[in-house]
Amino acid sequence: MELKELRKKKGDELRTLLREVRRDLVQFRLDRKVGSLADGSKIKQKRKEVAQVLTVLGEKAILEEAASSKALVEESGGKKSAREMKSVPSGEPEDKKNGKKTS
Repeated sequence: MELKELRKKKGDELRTLLREVRRDLVQFRLDRKVGSLADGSKIKQKRKEVAQVLTVLGEKAILEEAASSKALVEESGGKKSAREMKSVPSGEPEDKKNGKKTS
């Protein structure tokens, strides 16, 4: 399956597909051990498909997180700069050059 097709699917569909592909992969590995797997490249194809599905799921998670953080910024009354959105460490400021605490 191509990445374009995977990106069109919803998260639940992708998780179901991931379970199916992993189940197929386990079956192919078992068949290889028994000696009934004629084409060993099927294992490589399934591993690639697992990686593609996981990649798309990760992309969707990142997009959802970005959308939710954008909504939080809009709720707070305005835009914030990237510097304001970063968490500020508590304690003494650090020297940027060597990472040591300044006094």
